[in-house]
Amino acid sequence: RVPIAVGFGISKPEHVRSFVGQGADSVIVGSAIVKTIERNLNDRRNMLRELGELAKDLSSACRNGKSV
Repeated sequence: RVPIAVGFGISKPEHVRSFVGQGADSVIVGSAIVKTIERNLNDRRNMLRELGELAKDLSSACRNGKSV
């Protein structure tokens, strides 16, 4: 068995749930993280808060994806 990772267009928890629910073993998130950083270049505290929320939401969707 070869693990499957999906990494294009993943930016929201519903994307994660969908792919994990369809059998993906992992997801790769890039542009959503970069956009969050760009949006908050002048506010480090808010940047870290938003990145933490994004990571928490996406991680939670990974754990809950199998029920989709």
